[in-house]
Amino acid sequence: MFSYLNIKEVRGIPKNMDFWSPKKMILSFVANNKALYFFGVISMLTTATMQVSLPQIIGKSVDVLKNDTISIFGYGQKNSFLVLVISYVVVNLLLTIGRFGWRVTLARLTHLSNRWLRGIVWDKARFFYRSRLDEKFTVGVLMNASTSDAKTSSYLFGFTLVAAFDVVFLGAFTVISMLLISIPMTFGVLSITFFLPLVVSRLARAEGVRHSWAQALLSKFNDEASRAIATIRLQRLTSTGNFWERKLTDSAEAYRVKRFRAVLTSLRFFPVFGIFVTILYAVLFAMGIYFVQTDSLTIGEFVAMQGLIFLMQDPLIELGFVISDIQKAVTSLQRLADVYNEKQDSSLIENKEQLVDKDTTYTYEVSGLTHSYGGGINTLDNFSFNLKKGERLGIVGPIGSGKTTLTNILSGLTQNYSGTVKLHGKDIKSYGHEFLRNHISVVSQKSFLFSDTVKNNVVLGNGNYSDVQVWYFLELAGLKDEVQAFTDGLNTMLGEWGINLSGGQKQRLTLARAFATNPKLLIMDDCLSAVDTVTERKILDNLNKFLEGRTVVWVAHRRSTLRYCDNIVEMQR
Repeated sequence: MFSYLNIKEVRGIPKNMDFWSPKKMILSFVANNKALYFFGVISMLTTATMQVSLPQIIGKSVDVLKNDTISIFGYGQKNSFLVLVISYVVVNLLLTIGRFGWRVTLARLTHLSNRWLRGIVWDKARFFYRSRLDEKFTVGVLMNASTSDAKTSSYLFGFTLVAAFDVVFLGAFTVISMLLISIPMTFGVLSITFFLPLVVSRLARAEGVRHSWAQALLSKFNDEASRAIATIRLQRLTSTGNFWERKLTDSAEAYRVKRFRAVLTSLRFFPVFGIFVTILYAVLFAMGIYFVQTDSLTIGEFVAMQGLIFLMQDPLIELGFVISDIQKAVTSLQRLADVYNEKQDSSLIENKEQLVDKDTTYTYEVSGLTHSYGGGINTLDNFSFNLKKGERLGIVGPIGSGKTTLTNILSGLTQNYSGTVKLHGKDIKSYGHEFLRNHISVVSQKSFLFSDTVKNNVVLGNGNYSDVQVWYFLELAGLKDEVQAFTDGLNTMLGEWGINLSGGQKQRLTLARAFATNPKLLIMDDCLSAVDTVTERKILDNLNKFLEGRTVVWVAHRRSTLRYCDNIVEMQR
């Protein structure tokens, strides 16, 4: 179901870069993909050269047909025209090859960079401090970064670059060709375009600012939408649905207004270019007719100039879009740079101990454990216990007594505490984060489900499990009968966060997921709180058999839930 994206598989990763800026990222990606960029530039040069050659061949053909004294390579009129026809075919063939070349190189880099940028968001954010994920890099911000910002930025590495090459190469080659035909006419045409870059740059700056405002509001809207979906059942219980509806409507309207203003700014490029192109053709025909009548220009040269002016429209039009795309891409790249430069939790990254001591008697040895969230009040105060292998420890206590904090410490998720916590005879802080996640199965009170099938939510991408095994895990969790009642059974699609399931069904599904990991050490944090007592008794009977020989830390709100535990610790607030 899920494939881990190692972004180092995509070339262009900044190596040993402590601080990332849009400029550094661009240079690094180009340097690591220089072969594709080299062949892409060659293809663009070929394309531009052939595009400029076509109008000149057509113009020359007109002159050869009109005047039999004009010769190509010393040939007569008929053979000269034949040479021009062959040249036209060859140039079109090279033009096709050139266009194909930049599409498979430069255009491809757009998709490669998009994958890379999205990978960076995941590769960095998964190691952020939890507090930063709650405060700054919320779900909405990260969603916007990995979708909208990554997509906008990726064009800079490919399609925008193609347009920029058109502006530079095609524009330069076109002007040179025009100068070779008629210097006065060329300067007359170019004088009209003198003010175009000034107008375009001003529009581009305005669009960049408005794009930045719109992106900020989109992040806010994504975040609010995520929270609204996550609390939809609570909204029904508290009748706060109308509040969230107004909140999301206002947020969406604010984004629509800002986005609409950004789009309106972009649309202004079209009338600006339309006016300039109209003036260009007016100057072209006025000067062209005069030069032809005074024999300063042949009809074929006039036709060629007309074709070159038509060709010049592309660089002129693309100039505005290039500047606009660069403005938007730099804005989005800076937002991605903020993700990259954010400080990461070193305890999640360091390569630490990966093996347990199998000869130890105790799974956990906790001594003098003290933890505080600040304010001078300890959530845990000098807490101690030992848990042998294969034993089940039950923990019960009122809300706020530190039960969830304890499970976070025992699973290695929280490390800012005093005292000693040993796992298999070694300080739990000496183990690597990845190892702890593979060694300890945690079932939290808050269920986390994906928008996927029931089966995929249980196996989490492990394709080795058969449907029979998945049904077994669901039966252990007391969910088999209810899933069988679904029309599509194991293939029933769940909404985001499992929104189409009840609270108890979500908890039992995450419990089945924990069973699928075949845990030796299982931590359950009040994971049956939303299950009724009758269903709970059935599940507990199943669990008693399944958990035989496994080490379990079981937190519960109801003491009856812990009936099969060897020891029970009652925590006080």
